[in-house]
Amino acid sequence: HHPGPSVRVMATLDHLTHGRVGLNVVTTAKDRSAQNFGQPKLPPHDERYVMADEWMQAANALWDSWEPDAVKVDTQTPLYADPSKVHTPNFVGTYWSTRGPLNTIPGPQRRPVVVQAGASDAGRAFAAKHAETMLAHGISIEGMKAFRKDMQERLAANGRDASSLK
Repeated sequence: HHPGPSVRVMATLDHLTHGRVGLNVVTTAKDRSAQNFGQPKLPPHDERYVMADEWMQAANALWDSWEPDAVKVDTQTPLYADPSKVHTPNFVGTYWSTRGPLNTIPGPQRRPVVVQAGASDAGRAFAAKHAETMLAHGISIEGMKAFRKDMQERLAANGRDASSLK
């Protein structure tokens, strides 16, 4: 899905759930999924994560297009939002572009909790950069400890606290 309408839907759901919505960012694994979106097959594995990273950049640009104090709802002026606090990001990437700003007010969380499931190198890199929650893969205690250590190192490399990813 394009980031523009996706971000609007997530903002709406965030309002409806009073800040209890999450977003599972899926790069998918089967060509049949691509065919549901009019594509004959999926792009190569690592390219899908490049696309997802750019999708997140575009989505974040939209979520960030409203400053936290932009909504005024001043009936005396009248002024709903301070236009100097609503920005047009004009995000242009290789795969996604969006002028913005987000055409609704951000939800209570400002951005939903991001979930990611990929355990490949590209998936781990994506999670370390964008996710708050990650589905962990492992078949042993030692394997899970190694997985967590790897993710902690990746989080640190992205300037994030190790506790920021559950």
